[in-house]
Amino acid sequence: MKKILFLTSLFIITTSYADFSDVATDYPYLEAINYAQENNIVSWYKDWTFQPENKITREEFTKIIIKSNFSDSEIYWEDCFPDVNWWDFEKYICTAKREGIIGWYKDWDFKPKDNISFLESAKIIISWLWKKNEVWNIDWLWKYWRYLSSKTAIPNSIENIDSLINRWEMVEIVWRLKEWIIWKKSRYMELLSDFFYRKENGNYKTWDIVTSFKISTSELLWWWYIKSDNNIYCQKNELVLTWVDTDTFKAIWDLFWKDKDYIYFRNEKIEWVDRETFVALGKGYSKDKNSVYYEEMWREFRKFVSVNPETFEVLDYWYTKDKDAIYYQTAFFDILYLSWVNPNTFEILDSWYSRDDGHVYYLWRLLNQANPDTFKILDNGYSKDEKNVYYEHSLLTWATSETFVVINFMYAVDENSCYYYGKLTDMSYCEEYLEN
Repeated sequence: MKKILFLTSLFIITTSYADFSDVATDYPYLEAINYAQENNIVSWYKDWTFQPENKITREEFTKIIIKSNFSDSEIYWEDCFPDVNWWDFEKYICTAKREGIIGWYKDWDFKPKDNISFLESAKIIISWLWKKNEVWNIDWLWKYWRYLSSKTAIPNSIENIDSLINRWEMVEIVWRLKEWIIWKKSRYMELLSDFFYRKENGNYKTWDIVTSFKISTSELLWWWYIKSDNNIYCQKNELVLTWVDTDTFKAIWDLFWKDKDYIYFRNEKIEWVDRETFVALGKGYSKDKNSVYYEEMWREFRKFVSVNPETFEVLDYWYTKDKDAIYYQTAFFDILYLSWVNPNTFEILDSWYSRDDGHVYYLWRLLNQANPDTFKILDNGYSKDEKNVYYEHSLLTWATSETFVVINFMYAVDENSCYYYGKLTDMSYCEEYLEN
């Protein structure tokens, strides 16, 4: 991650973590602050303080998320909101809008100087994860809160949906999400009846399941499930799971649960997996001694046919492998068997490119003529080797590799031509940028 500055007055200095003069060793949220500093998510003020109780504005919070997850070449200015015009934050806000991380109010403003509320910060965090953009509106706000609460990521200090978030709360939420901290108590049941809304006939009301059990004796287990008075409730469809053993019922990973007898996927009993050897691998995959399994669109639990469970491993969200092959999962949850890839030398280069000892690949496609030994990833979809230039998965047959450079997010140039998103354009556009 890259270092993040909350204000322009902060120094860009690298230090060991846990080094803020105003954060004591017994501070309740020290572990989250340590994590944020160790991973360069936060820095300090001029007086070496962290000022954990300070509130954060919408522009400051957006800058934190963008600088920690995007390279400098991906962060650039454009005209994005009528009320955003301060140079120190504008490029981060515009990048966030372009990436679908933030939206706007009904008057088309962003309101950058307003202190950010808990639910607004939740929307930015989840949109950063999901890349899903919507207009700021109470009709959708509840689902972002619901996601954070299901991940036990809401600090107990959050009193209601409009609570203004401060610096320690921000790093606590990020830490819990990034590190899967599910053992800390989350603000959930205490506030469930106060701000878990849905809209019905023009009015807001709490979900019906709230009245199904006593809030004071309830415990969020994780994701879909609530335990109350020795019963397990599934909030997705308001079922009481009478068939589970409540004393041994616990989370394995995300949508997987188990008790002393069975493995569960969401609220369904999976009787055909081996309970004793079943493990969740993350990113939708799991296995036991007999088979490998995957989640199709988070709804269906399926067997991954003809895969060796003993050597199977998850490489990232798209790629998996066993001793015989590389597999690629598409955006539609289809799994492709990449028979043309060497699993013994396969290497992921970034979110788009990979290679083995003989070829370079763009997602699952073979990048024709690319030399894996000299292949280099450039910015904004471009790449090259010693002979050729490529834009995404296309070979730019007319480009000269030796002199080819990327100018900015739109344009690239070589000794003969100017390129706009991989297509030839008038050289005058590139000359204008080169002169500046």
